[in-house]
Amino acid sequence: MSDADALIAAATAAPDDDLPRLVLADWIEEQGDSARAAFLRAQVQLGQAKPWEPFAITCRHHRRDWLTGQPWRHTLPALPARGLEWHPIVPFHRGLPWSLLVRDLTAFLEHASEIFDLFPIGQLHLPTGTLDQWRAFARGHWLNRVRSIHFFGTATPIEPVRELCGSPWAAGIRELVFEVAGRSGMPEVLRGLLNSPLARNLNSLELRAIGSANGTELVDVLAQADLMNLTHLGLSVFPATPRNLTALAGSPLFPKLEQLAFRDSPITGDNLPNLFPDPSPARRDRELVALDLTGCAVRELSALRGPSSLRCVYLARNPLGDAGVVGLSHFWHTWRELDLRGNAITDVGVDALLAGERPTELVALRLDDNLISAPSVLRLRQRFGETIVITSEHTPTNP
Repeated sequence: MSDADALIAAATAAPDDDLPRLVLADWIEEQGDSARAAFLRAQVQLGQAKPWEPFAITCRHHRRDWLTGQPWRHTLPALPARGLEWHPIVPFHRGLPWSLLVRDLTAFLEHASEIFDLFPIGQLHLPTGTLDQWRAFARGHWLNRVRSIHFFGTATPIEPVRELCGSPWAAGIRELVFEVAGRSGMPEVLRGLLNSPLARNLNSLELRAIGSANGTELVDVLAQADLMNLTHLGLSVFPATPRNLTALAGSPLFPKLEQLAFRDSPITGDNLPNLFPDPSPARRDRELVALDLTGCAVRELSALRGPSSLRCVYLARNPLGDAGVVGLSHFWHTWRELDLRGNAITDVGVDALLAGERPTELVALRLDDNLISAPSVLRLRQRFGETIVITSEHTPTNP
């Protein structure tokens, strides 16, 4: 075994310990690869940071190579079977291979013990499988290393969720993502999950592509849940009626959330206040730090005056226009990250952004894909400096 293999083996044997990874970074630097050593150290630091902390925001917008690890993809080791791939966008976590895309569940089950012995994998993207396959999956002793599971298969994941809820090896799972949550039976899946011991440990839950068929029933299931440790909730293509938003805002879990996402949902300036109905001081000190309204229908932002805890706001692909950003500078003084990509903002909107005080904690202001002239870009850079990000290159807001 080479020195590099021994150091990676040490990190794999202690997947939650940063020290072996930092020792590996020192060794890599001694071999003359200072850039990769810096990447590994940055990823360790990123793993310790909350998403709204300045270093995490810097990685998302100013040092995406530290976030995605794309310059070091060639260092990812070969996997033992076809149908197994490293995640195409963010395969690394804390500097080492972490996220595995499983296209063939049979191949994964045949090689799972070997894979987990070799790599500190903690995230699995899983396809459709049979009941026998899910039973074998839930019995795998390596499952205790998994922290994040994304279901992207073509069937409602009734069997895998049921088996996971009954598995003693699944206690370490902290994140569940359902890529298509609008299928028949999904409310029953969610109800069973939220009534299981597995739900008590969840920090993050995402229900994507909900649609209108089951949306209200899913909201009702969530509204009755009291998930003690859940801090991140993501709902995309969500039927954002005033009734549904009010039910969610009144649920036991809502005041505890630090991150809330409604991507590609019909959130507007009219129904947004249903999320923040009470502007009294007692309600202002909620926990919400990051709000993602990417791809929604927001035209004005006055409702965002309420949650004073906000630090990161994502508004890419909304119809804000120039009118929507007027007055923003009067209440964004504590924000650290603001994504305004693709909002049809012109030089008039730039004038509005420049009208008030610059947020003292601002780390990134995204203005790509707007209608801003070169002279106005220069004015923005003079005022906001390196916090301004305007590029023709398309990069996703969150990986």
